[in-house]
Amino acid sequence: MTLKLSLLQEQLDEAQSIKNQITALSADIDKLKSQAQTRDSKQLEIGGSIAQLEMTQSALVEQLERLETKLASVPTNTQSKQTLN
Repeated sequence: MTLKLSLLQEQLDEAQSIKNQITALSADIDKLKSQAQTRDSKQLEIGGSIAQLEMTQSALVEQLERLETKLASVPTNTQSKQTLN
């Protein structure tokens, strides 16, 4: 009888140990999920910022091209007068 109780106690101790390990693993998994969500949010934010920068860059390139075209259409002697002033 004592042997059976001892074996049962060992099994209970073993079960408790496994339960504690499962709890620790669950906490680790929750932490990893949270980190993944944070990373995903940051990636979306960075992607949005990059898209904004690309749009700004395109607008600036277009503006520069318009200015270059406008400058190229100004007569040469007018450019010289503007340079002297």
